[in-house]
Amino acid sequence: MLWLIGRVWHISQGRPSRGAFWTANTLVAVLFGLGHLPAAAILYVLSLNGVAALLFGYLFWRDGLESAMIAHFFADIMLVIAPAILR
Repeated sequence: MLWLIGRVWHISQGRPSRGAFWTANTLVAVLFGLGHLPAAAILYVLSLNGVAALLFGYLFWRDGLESAMIAHFFADIMLVIAPAILR
């Protein structure tokens, strides 16, 4: 997504601009939230996953794919797996 937007909206060195990054990151965050969408709790799922996706996108931009994947992994453990085990 960033590559596509960055082709049009970029800085002089050819790198995507900050605006291009945040536009692409927001669009991907919405798609990420929709990908986790159950039949109920639409707003809850979109907002929680959307905020997480913005964070993961920022980590990807700043530190690379691995940091975003590791953050996603630990978020899943803390928010999904740990509560299920502790019940």
